[in-house]
Amino acid sequence: AAPGPAPRPVDEQLDGIVVPGYVDVHSHGGGGASFVTEDPEEARRVLATHRRHGVTTMVASLVTGTTEALKRQVATLADLVEAGELAGIHLEGPWLALKYKGAHPPLLLSDPHPEAVAELLDAGRGTVRMVTIAPERNGALESIRLMTARGVMAAIGHTDADYDTSLAAIEA
Repeated sequence: AAPGPAPRPVDEQLDGIVVPGYVDVHSHGGGGASFVTEDPEEARRVLATHRRHGVTTMVASLVTGTTEALKRQVATLADLVEAGELAGIHLEGPWLALKYKGAHPPLLLSDPHPEAVAELLDAGRGTVRMVTIAPERNGALESIRLMTARGVMAAIGHTDADYDTSLAAIEA
């Protein structure tokens, strides 16, 4: 038999459709598991579920909790960010408006005192990428400036802020 054609280079051997992976910047969990955990294996179950469906890059979103619980959760997820398994951490709460709390526990919502904000950011060791905050809360503008100085995106959300307050937050 005559020899066949020379094998194609690996980068030409694709058979099927190739698309970029999905990027998810706001996910609390999946596959029966949650990012709201102190167990890295649970967080990995979330990642595995999303990866099976084409998500290659994820930011883990946490929900409102006590400062102590959030610090432990952030520290757990920070390890996964540092290992390259997650792209970052998103804090959705506890600095949200009661009126627009959504599924967040109302008794745990609080004003963003800059000291508490700094504690959570410190627990993340530079891995907190985004924080959802209601800018009308006491201490919010100072906290937004602190977040921004540390390279964290302050996202206005779950808010009852008026135009001027929102503008001040954007300027901060």
